[in-house]
Amino acid sequence: MKDNLIPKNIVDEIHILNDSTFVSESLIQPPLTSSSIFSKNINFEFDVVRAAPYGGSFAVLHSSYSENITKIISLYDPSLNFIKNIELTESLQDFYLTADEMLVVVYNTPSIAVYDQRGHQILYKLLSDQQEFIVASAFWEHGIFIATFAGNVYHVFDFSKLIITKYATDEKNVPNITYGVVLPPKAGSHGPIFWGVIPSESDENQSCIVCVQKNNIKVIEYGEKVLSIQYCGDFSMSMVQTPNSVDVCDEYLRCVNARLLTNDLGVRKACWCGNSTILIVTNDGLKMIGQSTQPIKFQITSECFPFTDVDGARVVTKSNITYIREASDVPLDFIKKNMKSPAIKLFATVSVPEDFAKSDPLETLRDVMDQAINGLLEASTFFRKPSFIKQLLGIVTRYKGECKNYNSEKYLNVISNYRVISQLAESPVNMPLTVAQLSNLGNERLLVRLCNRYLHFIANRVAEYLNMQTEIVGTHWAHCLIYSHSKNDEILKKLKLMESNIDRVELATCSFELASKLDDFELSMEKEKLALALLKSVPAKSRTVPLLIKRGEWSDAVEAAVDSNDSSLLVYVLKSATEQNQDSIVRDCITKHLIALDGWLQLHPDEPKRAELLEKSGLLRESLFFRFKQGQPIETLISKAKECGASLDLEYFQAVAILKQACREYAIDYQPGLTAYDIFDLIIEKQQPKLLKPAAKMLRLQQDEVITRRIEIAQKLGKNEMIEEAAKNASQEILYHTFMNLMDDGKRDIALIINKFIKEDDYMTPRINQRLSE
Repeated sequence: MKDNLIPKNIVDEIHILNDSTFVSESLIQPPLTSSSIFSKNINFEFDVVRAAPYGGSFAVLHSSYSENITKIISLYDPSLNFIKNIELTESLQDFYLTADEMLVVVYNTPSIAVYDQRGHQILYKLLSDQQEFIVASAFWEHGIFIATFAGNVYHVFDFSKLIITKYATDEKNVPNITYGVVLPPKAGSHGPIFWGVIPSESDENQSCIVCVQKNNIKVIEYGEKVLSIQYCGDFSMSMVQTPNSVDVCDEYLRCVNARLLTNDLGVRKACWCGNSTILIVTNDGLKMIGQSTQPIKFQITSECFPFTDVDGARVVTKSNITYIREASDVPLDFIKKNMKSPAIKLFATVSVPEDFAKSDPLETLRDVMDQAINGLLEASTFFRKPSFIKQLLGIVTRYKGECKNYNSEKYLNVISNYRVISQLAESPVNMPLTVAQLSNLGNERLLVRLCNRYLHFIANRVAEYLNMQTEIVGTHWAHCLIYSHSKNDEILKKLKLMESNIDRVELATCSFELASKLDDFELSMEKEKLALALLKSVPAKSRTVPLLIKRGEWSDAVEAAVDSNDSSLLVYVLKSATEQNQDSIVRDCITKHLIALDGWLQLHPDEPKRAELLEKSGLLRESLFFRFKQGQPIETLISKAKECGASLDLEYFQAVAILKQACREYAIDYQPGLTAYDIFDLIIEKQQPKLLKPAAKMLRLQQDEVITRRIEIAQKLGKNEMIEEAAKNASQEILYHTFMNLMDDGKRDIALIINKFIKEDDYMTPRINQRLSE
């Protein structure tokens, strides 16, 4: 069995450090030319470069642009192809490229902004209400820690929302922080920890490390001067760089597990290579150090930037990117051509088809076929060369039926990952990933990353292939439409054609926010119109109300609340208008809907413009009645009714006119709602009997009504003589019925007074005596 059956150059370089084997692979084929934008502008001494985790794009602050008044951050894809220059609006403090490939910028204002890859500012928030000076900032995958000179440490969480909380305060130590790094949270153990480096008070050649947890700060003495702190790919170990060494510590910086002396190497930069060893950029080029007497030297000069990744490290040079990682198990067997490995034996055996003509060469591998097939699957997830991976997977596909314990799910996952990774590595994505990078990135974030690169078509194809929902892609594309310069009708037409459900309230919010940021007045007005059009197209009108209120669109808010048929929501809108002193604006729109008008008048019983609102709503009759009650001349109201063709209840008007006349005649203060009884009672209380007869006549009261009212008021005032005075002038019939009514009401004492004035009668007397005897 010959080892020459294994293809050559399945990796570019092989390096051995102690018992570990590392391979390096060039990710850009062919390499960049000297005329490429990246190659022309990169300066490895003065430029600041940030790499998105898990094989993502790069953000570069080129020193060659330093003469510009405003800072410019250049974006490059994972293969160093130029994407966009983003011109910043304020003084820059630090920046970061997220796993989703959104650019997060910390400004000295202090504030935080998030940009997409076309330079659109998606989010912007001030750090605090105070004008604080930032001394250090440190990013992690889901947030930022920011230390200020005021002694505050802020945690900014979730780059899609920028949730800002004050994490801790220490006016003594925090203002002296010069450098920071974050240990992400560990479930069941601790939340995110911010480590800050400060100078030692006792020795200028030593440093202290400030451990910041939620409302808890501790200071740790470190015996050396700390230049930087970095975590390995899985955050299980840390690396502390000092002027003379690289110290390998545990995750909590409690102890130094190994001290690698570097004082003779001239270290410029350092980073972890995955989770096992450390790469250093020296005056003599790129090297790898570990528990070995001699470091590994790579064919890469000192003009490079190394970046830690989950299973290795990316090293960016002027013309290429080299990926360095450790090889073990079956992949290492292929690299070393270990012919004792079952996977290698199977590969070599089936690579000589002529042998099958004479005998069954697989017979000797029956007992180790499971191990061989699984080994080939493992190897196919490690190597990058497409032709070699196809060869490996072809063997697995053909002979997997020979396995006794075949894992079909694992096989399908390997096939799926290979197809996705092979497509991502090609143009226009240009994103060469390892399986470990893809796994840690996750399918959902992969879609978001592609969308942020404006590769929606490819994102949609990936989602369909992975059997994922495409709402993420559709939502992102819809937001891109909002930011476009297309006409509103075209945008709405495209949104209508979309198959996936898009949250139009969210789109409207985005359009409103965009309108508020635009300097172009006409474009800003168009985006506001687009937002309103989007809200009107939302079937569930109740969802649009909070946003309309927030934007001050009161007419549309009332309209939406009415359309929702939700009375409580309508009350909420009307109350909100009152609380925000928007009464005049709401009055202009509630007259279109009687239910809105009714709700408004119930909330504002003393509404000063009630009559005008009623008339504007088409309720002229009710408006005229209200005006009449308020005291406007009846002649004027009748005239207005005739002009508008409205029918009025003249008897009612005349009755009210009589009440007003009686009030004037007898010096009573007229108020809307007073009845004839109320006015007559007030006249009775004046205790001037001569006034009662003409008053009763004016108010059109019957005799029985008169005596009833006189008795009622006499009883109220406690004056029986007033009852007797009323009974003297009453008819016998009225007295009889009044007596009976009083007895029915249980008012026997007053009934007896009335009985004194009732004469003997054959009909009434027996009945009166019978009632008295009961």
